[in-house]
Amino acid sequence: MKPSRYNFFFQVDDQAILGYNSLTTALAELSAQEFAALQDFCDEPRDDLLDACGPGFHDDLVKDGFLVPDDCEELEQIETLHNALKMQRQRSIGLTIVPTLDCNFRCAYCFSYARPERMSAEFQAAAARFVEAKLATDGSLSVTWYGGEPTLCLDVIEALSAQLRDACKRHGAQYLPATIITNGFLLTEKTAQRLVDAGITHAQVTLDGDRASHNQRRPLQGGVGTFDRILENVAAARHILDIHFRINVDRSNASTAVAALDALAAHGLEGMPAYFGQVRPYTEACAGMESDCLSDKEFSELDLSLTRQAIARGFSSLYCPQPQLAGVCGAEHELRVCESNGGQFGCK
Repeated sequence: MKPSRYNFFFQVDDQAILGYNSLTTALAELSAQEFAALQDFCDEPRDDLLDACGPGFHDDLVKDGFLVPDDCEELEQIETLHNALKMQRQRSIGLTIVPTLDCNFRCAYCFSYARPERMSAEFQAAAARFVEAKLATDGSLSVTWYGGEPTLCLDVIEALSAQLRDACKRHGAQYLPATIITNGFLLTEKTAQRLVDAGITHAQVTLDGDRASHNQRRPLQGGVGTFDRILENVAAARHILDIHFRINVDRSNASTAVAALDALAAHGLEGMPAYFGQVRPYTEACAGMESDCLSDKEFSELDLSLTRQAIARGFSSLYCPQPQLAGVCGAEHELRVCESNGGQFGCK
């Protein structure tokens, strides 16, 4: 056996070392004795050097990928997995559909409400034709609805979803449960049922800290707060849709993140999935808030602290790394264009 080239080790305290394998995404807590034995093994790979740590230590390292066979070429394994997944991807289609860039919110850092257009019937038909042409028998289609605020266009979601599901049925392909990213203000019980009927089973709702912080950052057009309405909606719709919260965090509202969890609990929403999202200045529209954004290191440290507090409050907030390291980037697929009455509908 030999050590994996993807092993990393971090000192946690005087007694423990955290081992991480970035290929298998395995985590292991090592004692100082175990780490010393593993270091000796790395210098001179002999299995007997690990025997002093107990009979199961060697086997656990092998199982989690910290040790690999001498003839194992990990780079070749990754290449094989990557190519296999790329071939598999040809049988699946993943779409992010934006029915409108209009929004009922007026978030200071967002651009979307400047674009009130809706996806026309012609563009819907173009999208359906594209999917129809690309669907493979026994393939699959997954859809994420985005915006703007997509719940402003429930009729578009319903009409296009029906066309896409019909296309999958004709081709013997699977229409996977769809997702919607929504601000939650219009996510009433009735709206949630319409979304489920359209094939949407999962929703992400965004908060920006506690009530005061959120209402200042994510108001309606006239400046009216939205926090209480969102929580009331989710409390009513949670039995219909699988909903989780994203709580945006930057320097200006980090101190309110835990209070947001307490507000959720006060509305009977403890136990729901909730995670903390790093605010980033992705576009020029967000440039004015760049100084408020946390660095990756700062956010990671804060996220760990907040996640611990979320778990202590009963929220299922811990997202561990998943072994998806052979994933394929969508940019590897050419951009195709569907024509519709002189317009264009771009599709990946």
